[in-house]
Amino acid sequence: VYSAAIADAEVASASTGHVAVAGNFSLEVKRLATAERLASSTFASSSSPVGTGLLTISLGTYNGANKKFTPRADKRALTVNIEAGKNTLAGVRDAINAAQNDANGASSASGASGVSATIDTDGGGERLIISNNSTGAGNAIKIDATALYAFNFDPAEEGSQAVSQLQSAHDALISSNNRT
Repeated sequence: VYSAAIADAEVASASTGHVAVAGNFSLEVKRLATAERLASSTFASSSSPVGTGLLTISLGTYNGANKKFTPRADKRALTVNIEAGKNTLAGVRDAINAAQNDANGASSASGASGVSATIDTDGGGERLIISNNSTGAGNAIKIDATALYAFNFDPAEEGSQAVSQLQSAHDALISSNNRT
């Protein structure tokens, strides 16, 4: 009778069957799972006006060469209304984070989008950074922006995007005895 053991049970699990073969096996992490991070183009400051309209942020997967987006059935989109008086870069950040916090406090928190927003300052100005709080290819971000085109993001759309991808959503990749 054979048994199987893994040094760290949080990393992997192992079991044996009736045809188990004695031996030592190795696991190698080829790539860690990553969460998607997007950045808007630069604005002069966080108080720069950006316009008004709706932002709808969805999580899902981009499939195939045409990068067709398939939204996750278990995550509802986060829709944010950017109104006059709150239509600055900082206002967009605050609206996304407030809507996310409201969604997490609701009884349907499991359906919340799971994103957060920050402002990054560099030599060229300030940019809105939208990050997913979960890793994996099934947590890619799509942003539909009605009248707020500076925040649209859909890799399937032809032409230039105002939002750039800082880090894409990927699953972890692990090999066992050099087999992926």
